[in-house]
Amino acid sequence: LVNPVSRTLVIEAPKESAGSYSLGLSVTDPDNNKGTVTLSVKVIDYPKSKPVITELSQISFRSDQVYSLPLNKVITDKDTQLDQIVWEISGNKKIEVSINPGKQISFSALSKDFEGTELITLIATDPEKQSDKKSVLVAVVLPPQTPIIKEFPEINIHQKEIDDSLKLPDYVLDRDTPLEKLKFTIVNQVHTSVELDLESKTLVIASADKELGKEEVTLVVEDPEKNRASRSIIINVSESPPIEPPKLLDFPVLSIKLSELPDAKPFTV
Repeated sequence: LVNPVSRTLVIEAPKESAGSYSLGLSVTDPDNNKGTVTLSVKVIDYPKSKPVITELSQISFRSDQVYSLPLNKVITDKDTQLDQIVWEISGNKKIEVSINPGKQISFSALSKDFEGTELITLIATDPEKQSDKKSVLVAVVLPPQTPIIKEFPEINIHQKEIDDSLKLPDYVLDRDTPLEKLKFTIVNQVHTSVELDLESKTLVIASADKELGKEEVTLVVEDPEKNRASRSIIINVSESPPIEPPKLLDFPVLSIKLSELPDAKPFTV
């Protein structure tokens, strides 16, 4: 065809049309004068381009997330539309790999509790059966763990008594934060004192002198990521048993001879 703007002859060869051709070109002016010329055209095979998968660095994401990449960031093929590429995935057992043809590739953990790495191999094949293969290390980490506080038993205590039976390691759990890095706060204290002994990791509960009855205090635990958990502690304070005065028991009757005492001297009354 002739481009009327640039006045150039444009010859296009369809795909898979390699060969030699003779084309007739006719030119006619307004006076109907006509000229004809024969063009010899040779169409050669265009070198077929194979798919090339990008060298991917390690992929890392949380087990509760989906990691996605546009396909044009993962593969190139100069003569093939990306939605015509056929994919094969291998090496994945705990990680799901899904491909939206021509658009994106996504990675996700099959279980929210999975943490680990897998070496996943991607194989891309174009319609001409040309292929490329690359492996990528995919790492899955667990999301930040919210602290967990087990239910506390009710504490029964007398007036003026101290209870230290609540050991924090028995009740507070955090999968990704050691106990020493958690922040502990006691709220809603009114009459009963509840304090944390960091050395022994114990909640020390001290009852008031005169107040009786039930009191509910709350333990709040916060990790460095500001994840929080709380749990109530029920404290029952009862009256102390009466304190009896000391009592002297009856002494036995003792008898002893003066002669049995060293340095004893007779005496008269």
